[in-house]
Amino acid sequence: MFARSMMVALVLVAGSVGVVANVVADEPVKLAERAKAPNELTFKIDSVSIFKDGYALISKSATATVGADGTVFTHEVPDTAVLGCFWALAEDGTPVRLTAEYIERDNKPGATRTAASIAELLRSNVGKQVTLDVADRADSMRSVQGTVTAVLGGSEATATSEATAGSLVVVDSRSNGSIVLPIASVIGLTSFELKTDVATPATKERVKVLRASLGQQHAGKPAKLQMFYFAKGMRWVPTYRLHEPDATKAQLVLHGEIVNELEDVSGAKVGLVAGVPNFRFKGEVSSLSLEAALRDVLPVYGESGGRTRSESRRLLGQQLSNSAYFRDIAEPGAQTPGGGGLSGIEGEGAQDLYVYEAGTMDLKKGGRMSVPLWQVDTTTRHVYTVEVTRGPTDANELQYWNQYREQTRDEDLMAMTKDGRVWHQVELENKSDAPWTTGAALVVQKELPISQDVLTYTPRNGRSRVPLTVATEVRAMYDEVEVSRDPQALQWNNSTYAQIRKKATFTVTNFRSEKTTLIAKASVIGKVGEVSDGGTATAADMEFFNYGSDLRALNSRGNVCWELTLEPGEKRVLTMEYSVYVR
Repeated sequence: MFARSMMVALVLVAGSVGVVANVVADEPVKLAERAKAPNELTFKIDSVSIFKDGYALISKSATATVGADGTVFTHEVPDTAVLGCFWALAEDGTPVRLTAEYIERDNKPGATRTAASIAELLRSNVGKQVTLDVADRADSMRSVQGTVTAVLGGSEATATSEATAGSLVVVDSRSNGSIVLPIASVIGLTSFELKTDVATPATKERVKVLRASLGQQHAGKPAKLQMFYFAKGMRWVPTYRLHEPDATKAQLVLHGEIVNELEDVSGAKVGLVAGVPNFRFKGEVSSLSLEAALRDVLPVYGESGGRTRSESRRLLGQQLSNSAYFRDIAEPGAQTPGGGGLSGIEGEGAQDLYVYEAGTMDLKKGGRMSVPLWQVDTTTRHVYTVEVTRGPTDANELQYWNQYREQTRDEDLMAMTKDGRVWHQVELENKSDAPWTTGAALVVQKELPISQDVLTYTPRNGRSRVPLTVATEVRAMYDEVEVSRDPQALQWNNSTYAQIRKKATFTVTNFRSEKTTLIAKASVIGKVGEVSDGGTATAADMEFFNYGSDLRALNSRGNVCWELTLEPGEKRVLTMEYSVYVR
């Protein structure tokens, strides 16, 4: 009978502890909200200027009463502020001195939870009349009645841990005086005034604090502070839709897709910046942030996931190269608009940057948002383009060419070596008062998507082309023949070089039933001579390709461009001559 009673008591206690454990897991301890000091600042974001490269300029403001020491402070210290781009101003625009440091502060008890063990129950019922069930040996149990006066030894319970087993409880018994019992021997307790709650004890935490010195002459007065910092963690990605591009006009719509991994934004004015900012130390965190290293909170597209260098550059780079589409155009930054503005485009220029106004924004950290920025009508022209790029002619330099292609896996380079591929493109003219920043462009015809590519940076009054599809009714064929060869044309660097003269032909045919504008380009290694049909020739260095030094030293890259109109069914043969030195 006795053994059965003891087992029942143990089961009840174990069951109680299990239930309490579930409550603790579902309802974590919460410390009381800390009272705010009169000179503590709570900042609100007023405006955000977001750049495409994953950085943003944050402007905040707050008001507090200046303390007796002439300072105000905040615990809202940005983690990723860039070196040299973190400052604060008083209301009159005067710069203020900032001090950043770590401090320890107390968190007062402000919450209770249900006791999770016998030890916690005893501590919660000091001064209360109780009856304890005590197991002296495996085969005996007795009851002890009295007032709990103290719990000795072991560790005090905290918000995250229980008392250490082996603590002692002191009970004041009227008949036997004070009795000291090991808590481990107590298997149950009974009381008419049993308290089951445990108060959360005081804890300390190490926090950042940023102090702004305004001067003791302002002590006791209200003061407004503005804080600015440039930080990593927020970016925007431009996306375009080009609607109904007919022979002369189309509608262009720009959206900004915002990625926020920096901090919560509420009711702040947002500007999306086009152009290339020059922040030399943006990879270094300001010492005022009290951070040892910059967190990689926003991986750059193209650095993972198996994407090629070409994809990374095309979608998110500020410098886009697309030789296959005749668009080797970098984004140098917009010219400052001269006032006024086209309906639908709102923004302002600052030096060589341009800011699209996006209104106010509410976006939590980790959130994403798509913001319509503007839509404009633009003039269009449909053109057909073809380009051929010729590599080296001798085996030694051909090795460099193939190694470069294999190592870079550059899709643009791979594509532009394919002869005769003609692209149908739509050319857009920017007549607005704002530049068009580089971004992905979706072409839609009668509500059906027909193409997606890149709209490169287009300044005011500039032109850009968006590829639509490979043409099937406009064909081109490129060919070369050797005209002459001089085996000992040049002695240089203790070597003999031959000069090869070639004639290249571009045969283009228009199978369409209407006039067609065709732009043909050929790029060769060597010096270009005579060119037919009004083609223009230019020379360029060869640093783009990883050729051998001899070939680069003796030859340039010759580029020839023809722009012509082909009648329906017309066939035309374009010619050019060039010479190249080889060893």
